[in-house]
Amino acid sequence: MEVLFAQTVAIPEFTAVAVRRLRQPGTPQRIVAQPGTFRFFLTGGEIEFFLPESRDPVPLTRRMILMLRPEEEALYSSSSPRPVPYLRLELTVKQPDRTEPPPRLAEFRYAHPVFGVADRLDEALANPGPCSAALARLLAQEFWLYLHEQRAGTGSADPRLDRMLRYLEERLLEHPTRQQLAREFNLSPQQVNLLFRRNLGISPGEYVQRQLIRSARQLLRTGKLSVKETSARLGFANPFYFSRIFKKITGHAPSEN
Repeated sequence: MEVLFAQTVAIPEFTAVAVRRLRQPGTPQRIVAQPGTFRFFLTGGEIEFFLPESRDPVPLTRRMILMLRPEEEALYSSSSPRPVPYLRLELTVKQPDRTEPPPRLAEFRYAHPVFGVADRLDEALANPGPCSAALARLLAQEFWLYLHEQRAGTGSADPRLDRMLRYLEERLLEHPTRQQLAREFNLSPQQVNLLFRRNLGISPGEYVQRQLIRSARQLLRTGKLSVKETSARLGFANPFYFSRIFKKITGHAPSEN
């Protein structure tokens, strides 16, 4: 049998740390990755990074994950008038010089599982339990493999779905419906629903709710906004409805986040 493509990725043992922050507008801030630690950044808005190999700023958006290698230095800032929530994952390995790093900047399709893995890793680290350390190691390895898979160029979504997800992301705070998607893309609501369920396993409404709650968890973890303020910022009709959707998706109340 002829092998057309093969790639082997060594999976290191990680010690993981997750940090959620709000990046305030203003002067660029200096960051340095610690020895043996790969730093990964995921954002709920847009943050600009000034990297050693680039003279121009590199914009980091919702669909991207940016990596800093051990002991690497960079500057980052935000031009948004509002604070931008972001998640920083730190994966420390014993022998970084023998570890093949994933790509510097990886761009994923909307709703790619890597973002759910990052959220679950953050959750495991934030809520210590009898199995949380082992779970965090497995999730860190899964996160690492998804980044290497992106380098290999595997896993593409239906182009129609990708356009729909981009449309939803741009209007997320308006809580768009499948009826709006149907009108925008000249499909019936049933066809839209089938496209989502076939590719993502959920309906368009569930997708919108999950993305909103993902943003809500980022805002709440920083400790800067109350449940009521978070609900209002994300366009929910009232805090009670927001709390009900939050609990349905996460299994606990926003106040317990």
